[in-house]
Order: sequence, then structure tokens, then C-alpha cells
Amino acid sequence: MEIKLNKKQTRAFDLLNDKKTTTVFYGGSVASGKSWLGCSWLIYSCLTYPGTKYVMGRAVLKTLKETTLQTFLKVAHSMDLKQDKHFTLTSAQDLINPNCIVFSNGSVILLKDLAQVPSDPDYNSLGSLEITGGWIDECAEVPRKAADILMTRMRHKLSENGLIPKLFISSNPTKSWLYYDLWLPYKAGQLSDDKAFIQALPGDNEFIDPAYLAQLHKLEGIDRQRLLLGNWDYSTSEDALISYEAIENIFKASHLPEGDGYISCDVARFGKDRTVICLWSGFRAKIFSYQKQSLEETADQIRHLMNKYNVPPSRVIIDSDGLGAGPVDSLNAVGFVNNGRPQNDENYKNAKSQVYYQLAEKINKFELFIDADVSIQQRIREELEQVRQADMDKDVKKAIISKDKVKEVLGRSPDYSDALAMRMYFDFIPEAWAQIIF
Repeated sequence: MEIKLNKKQTRAFDLLNDKKTTTVFYGGSVASGKSWLGCSWLIYSCLTYPGTKYVMGRAVLKTLKETTLQTFLKVAHSMDLKQDKHFTLTSAQDLINPNCIVFSNGSVILLKDLAQVPSDPDYNSLGSLEITGGWIDECAEVPRKAADILMTRMRHKLSENGLIPKLFISSNPTKSWLYYDLWLPYKAGQLSDDKAFIQALPGDNEFIDPAYLAQLHKLEGIDRQRLLLGNWDYSTSEDALISYEAIENIFKASHLPEGDGYISCDVARFGKDRTVICLWSGFRAKIFSYQKQSLEETADQIRHLMNKYNVPPSRVIIDSDGLGAGPVDSLNAVGFVNNGRPQNDENYKNAKSQVYYQLAEKINKFELFIDADVSIQQRIREELEQVRQADMDKDVKKAIISKDKVKEVLGRSPDYSDALAMRMYFDFIPEAWAQIIF
């Protein structure tokens, strides 16, 4: 069995077959051989270890069949493997092995769509799987949770073949969870020993079509940075509301003066969300973060801060969407409704967009300081980088991208930035109006 790989692919292939590395992250640009490598590894593994089972996944199964599966057929042909002799493709209607590649030695590749859907947010559909390993193609389109769940499913025929769980991830540069979980640790030399990253570019792929490479060199702007140069730290300033320099400054601006006391709070709605309380002195914020606590505990903590720092209810704001309504009532605080009407300015789509634009302006003017430990600082950075203008090419009211889109990128809710943004309500609403709920 001949496997045609370039040097970067060979390096990654070796990692995919060692006894140490559980996650191999291969990315950097288009035409860098990501899909060819993934298909080569799965074919090799299936043929070398009879009866093993792997997942080939992508956000949408239809797209996987139209793209990744077609590459699989090309790789199989290059290895002189023939369909219906060495392997067969099954359809969704097959009752035993739906949407699979079944090899003659009993090995199987399951074709899976991995997008998170409202009917199965916890990926229970993957819960009954027992697999040997997996590959997520274009992983930036897939939530972190899908990758985490797949790793927990890897136990099929591992010990008897002397294997360890293996997850292969391929992606072009993106500011998704891959950037924060894998690229930044790799860049800082802090990637754990069981993970590896291979940066691959079109120039590393000796098999690339010269005509296609010439087309790539015509790309401009962000597309050129991402898809040709493989730049994971590309600037997205076209739609970003807050500059990177300004975000970094918020943790250094300890010289800013103190002022009136305020409290803003984003209340956790789900088990993995965080309740974030910001204690303000002017535009100096101290951050308190909690997980898995009751509404009564949250109200008690806010009440304690109000008493200790002499903050009146008219300067306490809590999101009142859902669970937050309880603490709002018990504290007689200001309730914030994200989709409520903007105040004193109809140029914004809703209240949330208005306070986020105000927050962005304050940060860009270097007029905000945050006191928080290093781990919280990193989460705040990640969330503020996702404060982006929605529909920037349309003549519509000012708006930010939806929370759902931010959660897709981060793999979690932007609880810290939400709590910070609510403080801006008091910056353009007279205190006499403070008890009026959006």
C-alpha cells in the first residue's frame, strides 16, 4: 500500500500513529493537503487494524459527502483500492450501517454531521458510539463539545491493537475555539504533550496544481491572510468594534480615577454558564465569577457588595432575561432586557447593541480598567474580540452579531462581556430614570 504524502503530511501522519499524541491539529491554509492526509490516515488505519471503527465528521453531512468523501475516493484510487471490492459505500437507508464506508476486513468509517442542533445540544446521538479514532474536517465549523464527546467515545479495539485514542483535526485559520484552545497555546509553547500542531501552507504541498496556486495568490485582505498565508492572527478590524491594542490596555489602566459605585451582573442560565458580577468604581471594574450557584446566593452576594460599598439599587443592573428577574425583584435593581428598545437613540437595533457599542467606545478611548486574575483576563480578551458589527454592509440600524454566533466561535457564553456591557446603561441614562426597565 503506497501512501503519497508531502513532508508536512508525513510528519503529521507519524504523530497520528505514535503512542503519545491523542490530538493532532493540522491547518494553516487551503490547498495544504488537509483532506488528503485525513483520508490517507483513515484508510491506512482501517486496513492495518481489521474490525476497527472511525468517524469522519464535518458540520454538515451533505457537505462532507460532496467534498471530503470525494477526496476519499481519490485517495483510495491512488492506493489501487477499488470500490465494491476493497470497500463499499452505504446510504442513509442502510439499516445496519447507514452512511458508512465498510471495508472488506470489517473496518468501518462512519460519516457524521457534527453541527450542534437544538434537538440534541449535548450530542446524545454520539453517546452510544464506540470508535477507535476520529477525524473532524473543517473543525472550525464544529463546536468544541462535538470534539470533546468524540474523544470520550474512543475505546473500540484499542488495547488489543496497542492503540491510543486519536483525534485528527483539520482547519483553515479562524477565530473559533481552535484559535484559543490550540493555536494560542502552541504559539506560546504551552501546548500539552498529548497534543500537536502542524502548520501547513500551499507551498508545503508539492502536489498542488500550479494553476490553482496562481489563483490563490490573487486573494486580498483577510482571505489572503487566512487562506494563502495561513495567518491565525489575522486582523478582522473591518467588523470588530474594539481594537486589540485597546483590549490589552484595559488590564493595564490602573491609573484611571475612582468614581461612583455601580454593580452589573450577568446571571447564569445554564449549568456551564457563569454568573459574573462586576463591582464598579467609576470605570474601574473588579470581577467576581461563580458557577453552579442558586439565585438566592447570587442576590445575597450582590446585596453584600451593595452594603459594603454603599451602592444604591438604582445603580445595580442585572439582566432580567429569564432567571435574572428573581434577583432584580428581590434587590429592587434595574432590570436589563437584551432585546429591549434602545434608550434615547433609535439608531440601534436593541438595548444590547446600544450598550455594547458604548462599551466599545469606552475601551477604544482607553477609559476602562479591569481588575481580574489572569485566567479571567484571557476569557475577557476572547469575548471582547468577538464584539463585532452585524450586517456591516447593509443600511440598517447598528447591531452586534448574535450571542448564538459568539457561542459557536468561543464554545461558551460571553458572560464576562455581557456583564461589562450592562454598566454602560448608566452612562447614557440619567439616574432618575434608572428604575425604568428596558
